Amino acid sequence: MSAREAMSAVILCGGHSRRMGRDKAGLAWGDGTLLDAMLRALSGLDEVYLSVDRDRFPRCTCRAVEDRYPGSGPLGGICSALQACETPLLFVSGCDMPLVTGAVAYALRERIPPHAEAAVPQDASGRVHPLCAIYRQTAVSGMVQQLQSGDFRLVNALRRMNTVYVPAETLPGGETVLANLNTPNEYAALLKKVRGDYSNP
Repeated sequence: MSAREAMSAVILCGGHSRRMGRDKAGLAWGDGTLLDAMLRALSGLDEVYLSVDRDRFPRCTCRAVEDRYPGSGPLGGICSALQACETPLLFVSGCDMPLVTGAVAYALRERIPPHAEAAVPQDASGRVHPLCAIYRQTAVSGMVQQLQSGDFRLVNALRRMNTVYVPAETLPGGETVLANLNTPNEYAALLKKVRGDYSNP
């Protein structure tokens, strides 16, 4: 296993947030925003990048990685981040997953063998979660070929590469950590749940 391989992280902030109706990275969370919370959670990794337009978060000290493949969705953002990072492994998380922690990244790192190009959580229903996953630098060439073919589906990239699927229930926090926020109702519900958990230990 590759538990000691260097690992960076990228937070994907390039979506249009159409269903949320506003920029998800800037939603209030704790004493700051969703992005603030995720930056703190992943601060122990070798480096944390933002996949985002360069001028969108001028106060953030993280390195911004602009998408080299505009209009290609998360696959283009992940591929661009892999091309920019300087570690063999890259942990990927969407900016709308506030329960993700560094412990989740490290747990996935322990499960990716040297020959695998990705380690992706899979929940009990069989759904995979490629936006909370680890990708290896060696996956870049295949991703580039797929992007050049016009296929932007991330799940297809997983099928083409050597992917290890990790039962989500074995991650720190279980399947709950994979919650992502796409709508105002989902945001309000998770915020209420988290506040309730803190007030009722």
